[in-house]
Amino acid sequence: MANIGSLAVEILQHIFTLATPDMGVLRPDKYSPITNSTPHSICSIDAPGHRRHLNSALTISYICSQWRSIALSMGKLWSYIIVKLPSPSRLDILAFRWQVHRAGDFPLDLEFDVCTIRRVDWNTSSPLLNLVLAVIPRCRSLLFLVIPRSFYSHLFPLHGPLPILKNLSIRITKSAGQGELPPIFNDTTTAPALNRLHFSCVVDYCHVPSLQNIRSPLLTYLRVTIIEIHQFPNFLEFLSQCTSLVYLGFPLTEHRGSFIYPPHPIVLPQLQFLHVGDCELHRLLIVPALRSLLCHSYVGLMDQSGNMPPIRTLVLSVADDVLATQQQWSPPVWTRNLEFLSFPLNWGAYPISSLRTALCAHCSSVDPDSSAVSSPNWAHFPHLTRLELHSLNSWVMIARTERIVDDLIAILETRAELHIRVRRDVVSRDGKDWDNLSARFAGRLLATQ
Repeated sequence: MANIGSLAVEILQHIFTLATPDMGVLRPDKYSPITNSTPHSICSIDAPGHRRHLNSALTISYICSQWRSIALSMGKLWSYIIVKLPSPSRLDILAFRWQVHRAGDFPLDLEFDVCTIRRVDWNTSSPLLNLVLAVIPRCRSLLFLVIPRSFYSHLFPLHGPLPILKNLSIRITKSAGQGELPPIFNDTTTAPALNRLHFSCVVDYCHVPSLQNIRSPLLTYLRVTIIEIHQFPNFLEFLSQCTSLVYLGFPLTEHRGSFIYPPHPIVLPQLQFLHVGDCELHRLLIVPALRSLLCHSYVGLMDQSGNMPPIRTLVLSVADDVLATQQQWSPPVWTRNLEFLSFPLNWGAYPISSLRTALCAHCSSVDPDSSAVSSPNWAHFPHLTRLELHSLNSWVMIARTERIVDDLIAILETRAELHIRVRRDVVSRDGKDWDNLSARFAGRLLATQ
């Protein structure tokens, strides 16, 4: 302890910074059933990390008087603030003021968490809410968690200039109220630094608040998880202005043909990651830089035409009867350069037999006995090196394990360059078959979480 105490203040400050999670660093977004091995992760706000941040800061300040003095002078250690409702106490208000004071001029990261189990009383909450609204212009990140619809209008629209706001995430619940929600920003609100926006609605479909007042040329991440069908044209109009987008998430599930399509495709020149449901949004876009597509349904991918460029990552997340009934699967031409494919197992009676046929088929002009298995001589996915097989319901696999194992062996034997990730219990219920297979294909058959 004596040696640590002799360190220079600047060194201790650096150590304290390393010991507390940086709230400006965002975590991979769990935007799909396959969260750990998807190679191109997107980012969003990490609330558990923020709690660790505050706990670490408090622990540091309790070690000794010198550390306490240094810690209390570092605004960064106190810059993440958690506000929880309902019924904040006088102590909560004092703690909020103290933490804002200790943060000094450092940008704030604010997590606003409203419990929906009990009714939120606006009268008892308003003193703290007024303090919260007053510091929003100082915020770098705003995270509104599970805001009841009845409470939403007390927070939105956000007013005034928000000069340093970079991340805005809103998650509401349809616990009360119907109809339109107030817009996120008012007519005069500006957020020139905003680059990540996420809106979701829990439990049921709801109206997405107007996005039209959000004018940010730096917006690179946009995710809207629930939207009413009649709002789609307005959403497309807003989307056409987001030319800097790198990630777009729009996992809407709706009947096809119910949209009014725009007269011209929307050009998103920098978009690399696209997550759509089965609304076929990808047909409306020109995305020359696209690398990764997560699609709920295979049905929307059956058309061989469209504006899709060659992509490197494809994640299919929902079962479709269409694939199970086909004798042979003919993947779209823009999947030829795939390097990573994530494929659901619970498709039909023989879940991956169609995939096995596609992976093991040679080009008609190539000798099937050719030893050049790693060259682009395969009829489909010639560049594929990673395959992930996932299932939302593990119990579905029990009766199909034997056929799945046969397909896995055939794929691994035929495609020597391929590495496969799959759940252990899909291959073997007692673990013995898994151990034998993993030893047989050392380093190429891997277990998912």
